[in-house]
Amino acid sequence: MKLDHVTIAANDVGRLVRFYTAFADLEVSWSDDRKFAEVRGPGIVLGIIDELYLAASGGPKFVDQQNPRLARNKTITQWSVSDLDQSVSTAESSGGEVLVRPVLLPWGSRSAYVLDPEHNMLEMYQWV
Repeated sequence: MKLDHVTIAANDVGRLVRFYTAFADLEVSWSDDRKFAEVRGPGIVLGIIDELYLAASGGPKFVDQQNPRLARNKTITQWSVSDLDQSVSTAESSGGEVLVRPVLLPWGSRSAYVLDPEHNMLEMYQWV
């Protein structure tokens, strides 16, 4: 398993891109619909995704009456894995809470979303 990048779910993607690029010389690449941006610097990738788009695509909902803890934590560490199902099983048996079981997302990854025991969110994914 490899820590790949960190993503922040945002109400206003453009506002966060402007914020993070205001104080550092970072490269920005946008999705065609401008609902996702990658901000790149030496050795780091910061993803910024529209939170409603992520939820509508099959990812977690950050405003969820069933799970109010999510509203306070909108940062996702993303881990590329070789066996998604096994990684999710290991996370769950190690005390993680699976929010979204493996699902194919529109941008081409098969992903699962898990809260660690302190309620920090991880996305485990494989490109398909």
